[in-house]
Amino acid sequence: MVAHAMWGLVVLFGILGALALLTPDAERRIVRRFTYKTPVRILGFCLLLLGMLLFALADRTGWRLLAQCMGVVFFLAGGINMALPEFMITLNESWIDKGQVAHRIVGLLYIGLAVLFYLATTPPPAPVL
Repeated sequence: MVAHAMWGLVVLFGILGALALLTPDAERRIVRRFTYKTPVRILGFCLLLLGMLLFALADRTGWRLLAQCMGVVFFLAGGINMALPEFMITLNESWIDKGQVAHRIVGLLYIGLAVLFYLATTPPPAPVL
């Protein structure tokens, strides 16, 4: 069942990647919402929870190592968002000022992450007794 929940991450990163590739201004509007402390902290809390869940339930996914690594990355990103919102706001503001090419490159990275999470949606093979 956990492997099926990975589909949420596939859809999320797929949509973010498509937005960044096709309309970088739409991705800028999304990032612009995270230039205030409260949304950054809420995002940080969500990332902390997601990171803990990914790490704890990684054994039930097709790619255990990917789920564990992404769990740690999400957990650290959430902690930084919670503890240092000003730093994240500064990064987001500088990201908004980047050119269209940079946003499109990140869109490709988002789609790459969506593909990796798609590969992890397969349940692990059953143990042979």
